[in-house]
Amino acid sequence: MRELYRKLFHITFGAIIAAGIYVLGRDDGLAALFVMLIAGLVLIQWKLSGFEQKIIDFFLSKMERKVTIPGIGALMFLIGAILALSFSKTASFAVVVLLVFAFGDGASTLIGMKGSHRIFYNKRKTWEGSLAFFFTASIVSVFFLGPVALLLCFILAIVESLPIPFDDNFTITLAGAALSYLL
Repeated sequence: MRELYRKLFHITFGAIIAAGIYVLGRDDGLAALFVMLIAGLVLIQWKLSGFEQKIIDFFLSKMERKVTIPGIGALMFLIGAILALSFSKTASFAVVVLLVFAFGDGASTLIGMKGSHRIFYNKRKTWEGSLAFFFTASIVSVFFLGPVALLLCFILAIVESLPIPFDDNFTITLAGAALSYLL
């Protein structure tokens, strides 16, 4: 149940950030993301020093994996958003990358957990999860990019499935930003 809450928050948080960047543009979007990053770091520091706040504690109890740094998942998402916006060719492409990441990654985890067909090169992932990433991300992004969205989603689904020892908040967003120059 915790993973369901996490991924629903992941999708919602990603959609809100993408919408904010769409409205604000690159410069103001980056400024807003940096403010959110600083606020997140302050909240993490408070939490690590024993600060208790009912709303924050509620969300952490429902969504946080067993980690030593509370809120690290949301912090990594913000850093991934900053990377996508900083390195994508355009702000509008960064918005698409963030939507693909938010919806695709969320769907891949939720469907992939129930999957039974393991990917031969990464036994922690399933074909069902990768297909969920591709189809969900395609539905969200085709409205912005047209048919080229299918290629973007296919490549990013592969990136998500690889056994790379880095957080997928970085690998997917950076790969998406790089693809903004090729597609």
